[in-house]
Amino acid sequence: MNTFNLAYEWTLNTPKSLTVLTNEFGQVGIIYSEKNFGDTQTLLLQLSEDMLSMNSIPHHIEKVDVSLKKVITVSLAHYIIEWEKDNKVPK
Repeated sequence: MNTFNLAYEWTLNTPKSLTVLTNEFGQVGIIYSEKNFGDTQTLLLQLSEDMLSMNSIPHHIEKVDVSLKKVITVSLAHYIIEWEKDNKVPK
C-alpha cells in the first residue's frame, strides 16, 4: 500500500498499482492505468475540512473506506487483484 498526505489533513491509502493525482484544493483523482479491463476510469474525490464526496467510482474499485480520523482506504475489485497475482504486478 502507498500512503499519501492530502489537503485538509486527510490521508489516503491505495494499492501500489493505482496512480494518485491531487492538488491543494482537495481534488483527488485515482487511476488504475492498466488497460486490460477496458477504458481507464478515474475515482474522483473532493475533500474539505469536514467532508469527502465521491464524484465517480469506477468498476475496478471494490470499496472506499473512510474513517472518522480522516483516513481513506481504497480497495481494488477481486478480479483485479487476481489478475495482478497472475501477471506478477507489484503490490
